[in-house]
Amino acid sequence: MDKPDWAQIVQVMYRVSPTEPNTSIDEDHPFVTKTDLDVERASEAAESIESWGLLNRYESRIEDINEETGEQEPMISEYTLTPDGFEVAHERELASRNNDINQSLVFLTFVLVIAQLIGVTPISDAAKLFIGFMILLLMVVVIWKTDLLSEY
Repeated sequence: MDKPDWAQIVQVMYRVSPTEPNTSIDEDHPFVTKTDLDVERASEAAESIESWGLLNRYESRIEDINEETGEQEPMISEYTLTPDGFEVAHERELASRNNDINQSLVFLTFVLVIAQLIGVTPISDAAKLFIGFMILLLMVVVIWKTDLLSEY
């Protein structure tokens, strides 16, 4: 299942917060480059999250008028998570991590049951050794793919 737009933005803010000041959400903004959202969807999601009180947007101008060109400088926006936004992002991250661990444990339990069944099946020792090696290899691949042993 794909993550909702707002969840992708919150995840980016949680992992790379604070964002660098930008004039607007454009093609180079982390909300676009670190998610699968386009500029319009990222902007809409950021506005929604801000209205929910999970994201703060600070706007400022360094100078009102550019002295060289005489044109007005664009607003600079910086986004930060609110304490509630940080809590939501943290809870989502923990839930995702727990889900990965639970799926891995279910798989590893299944593998152990298969190993026990093979152990009581009357087949040659060479076949048992081969099957045991394949199960071990499969378990290592699952642990590596799910990042089960990584630090939090």
